[in-house]
Amino acid sequence: MLSKQQYALLLDIFKTAHNAKNSDAFLSDVVDLLQNELKPVAVSVYTLVGDERLVLHHEAGKNFDELVVKIYNFSLIVRKAIKKKSVLFLPTAKPFQNDETDISVVIIPLLHADIVVGMVCLVFPLEELQYLQNNAPFFTLIGKITGTIRYYQTGLKVDKSDNAEEEFEKTIASLRVLAQGVAHEFNNILAVIKGYAELLLMNETVDESVKEAVAIIDKQTTRGSSLIDRLSVFVTGKDISFEYCSLNDLIKEIVDLQRFTLEKESIECKLKLGKVPEIFVDSRQIKEVLLNLITHARSAIKPNKKGTITIETSFNRDAVMLKLVNDGIPGCWENGEGEKAKGSNGVDSVGNGINLAIAYGIMQSHGGDMTLCHDPARCNEVTLYFKRFNPAFDAVEKKEEKEMLYLGEVRILIVDDEEPIRQFLSSAFERMGYQVLTTDNGQEAIDICTFEDIDIVFLDYLMPGHKGDAVFKSIHEVSPGTDVVFITGVDSIPDIDKLLMMGLEGVLRKPFKIETIIKLTNEIMARRYNTLQD
Repeated sequence: MLSKQQYALLLDIFKTAHNAKNSDAFLSDVVDLLQNELKPVAVSVYTLVGDERLVLHHEAGKNFDELVVKIYNFSLIVRKAIKKKSVLFLPTAKPFQNDETDISVVIIPLLHADIVVGMVCLVFPLEELQYLQNNAPFFTLIGKITGTIRYYQTGLKVDKSDNAEEEFEKTIASLRVLAQGVAHEFNNILAVIKGYAELLLMNETVDESVKEAVAIIDKQTTRGSSLIDRLSVFVTGKDISFEYCSLNDLIKEIVDLQRFTLEKESIECKLKLGKVPEIFVDSRQIKEVLLNLITHARSAIKPNKKGTITIETSFNRDAVMLKLVNDGIPGCWENGEGEKAKGSNGVDSVGNGINLAIAYGIMQSHGGDMTLCHDPARCNEVTLYFKRFNPAFDAVEKKEEKEMLYLGEVRILIVDDEEPIRQFLSSAFERMGYQVLTTDNGQEAIDICTFEDIDIVFLDYLMPGHKGDAVFKSIHEVSPGTDVVFITGVDSIPDIDKLLMMGLEGVLRKPFKIETIIKLTNEIMARRYNTLQD
């Protein structure tokens, strides 16, 4: 867990990036910042030229080269740090020149994803070694944040041109990628903190006073995640973004916006909202669908006549359903030329009406469906079917759950390059009686699914090497019966709609509650059980 001072230092690195004139000035400022805040004996930063050649960029404090010159195979150790892309700590007994104090060295690769762009080296007294090793995640973050900023600052050098708008768009695009990378790293940290906090809260032997303190930590972690989301939205904007949303909340929001207009036209809007899982959608587009349907429902009710629009939500095993009914003129759904449009047997062809066609297209792009009915006995009825919903929804009957004896036989594979995340998820699942395997890379996950019977894979989307989408496709090919769920710290995944249509089970945003991932697992296995019973 990071201290307030460590969080403040990481934020200062961001401020330094904002204020620096260029990438070289940024690295120099980072060295001065580390020297002032961490008080090392020496600090230096190197940039990587080619695959392994390091060039000194800036240093502060005592001469670094003189301090480490007698460390055996130091250059080999540095190359090892670059190759492993991980922080290394060097305990050594070589004293400073004219000084009897022993030293320890921290080597921090500057990383963007799995690309090394340089290295920071810090020298401290040997007695601080244990403290330094205990704070390895903090030094790792310094390397990732500094490396990512350096990478994109270098990439932002563009030729001068008269097209200032084009240069601005390039800058913003790079900032968006940077923001996503930073959000991913911080969400990984928050996921670990939240996961272990929840494990402590689940432990009955822990003292209540400790649980109260842990509950506060858990609450603040959720607050931190919300802050990262808001910052991400601020920097990246809101393009098409699929996420889990409450359908009932979206309905309430649109109805509230339309309430004045409806009351003015003497139309009452009744809501009958059932208990339904969150749907995986782009909320802006679904709001557009709801607005179009309410507008069409208003057009079916005669002017100056009282009318009613009823919106219901419900859920069955296959879809979340929204039904909108109005008591206006039966069949009064207009087409593109303002004429009434009916299909055979009283059922409308969905494409009639420009707005209805747009709504239908949006539902299709979300993997759902939309039907219209003009049965006079049922007034005008529109039904939306959302087939992508949160699988963690607790919809299985308790009796049915008690009859299921699958827990001990279920095999789960956790794939994440962050060891603490693998550890706390393993502890949570093993406590529930599941069999757990773990790996830190996508290729090994594919190999395991090829030769082992794996029921569910929880797969980090953004890892060094193969990205989650490629790993998912390979697992789906070698083991079609294995369900895959993305766990990710990023706010959006490219082509997520296509991946869901291919069979991806769902997405969990970090940090998530242990209760959520356990419910999701039980729901997946319950659905398998019900399929076998059918």
